[in-house]
Amino acid sequence: MFEAIGILGLLVVGGVIVGAVALVIGLLKVAFKLLLLPLSLVAFTLKGLLMLVLGVIGLLVAGPVLLGVGLVFLFPLLLVGGLVWGAVRIFSAA
Repeated sequence: MFEAIGILGLLVVGGVIVGAVALVIGLLKVAFKLLLLPLSLVAFTLKGLLMLVLGVIGLLVAGPVLLGVGLVFLFPLLLVGGLVWGAVRIFSAA
């Protein structure tokens, strides 16, 4: 009987120790997150600025290329559009 009570007592003490260690580790985790919050905000701001600058550079590079591609496709599309407009004009007049 005393052995069962002793084992149960050891389990309770072990559980209390494990819980206390888990609580301390959780509090340290929260403290480190709060301490590193300014650094993460600075990193987030720098990342946003970098994405903005890269987006503007991407637009400056891709803009003329897309303009050239658009001009290449503009003339055939104008020809097809003119043919369609002419066909609709002819058949709607009849």
